[in-house]
Amino acid sequence: MIDVVLDTNVLVAAFRSSLGASFALLQTLEGRVWRPVVSPALAFEYEAVLKRLAPEIGLTPARHR
Repeated sequence: MIDVVLDTNVLVAAFRSSLGASFALLQTLEGRVWRPVVSPALAFEYEAVLKRLAPEIGLTPARHR
């Protein structure tokens, strides 16, 4: 299995369109050929960017109970 660090732009592009290479790459996760490697800093970056772009890319914020 290959360890891969995904740039934030790849993640955003996958959410923006299901027709591009970024979405296709994320779909290959099910095949377990590669696994994402995420540091705490990168996880915070993913969160910040996806929250900022949520309305634009069709995400809704999670509601805390």
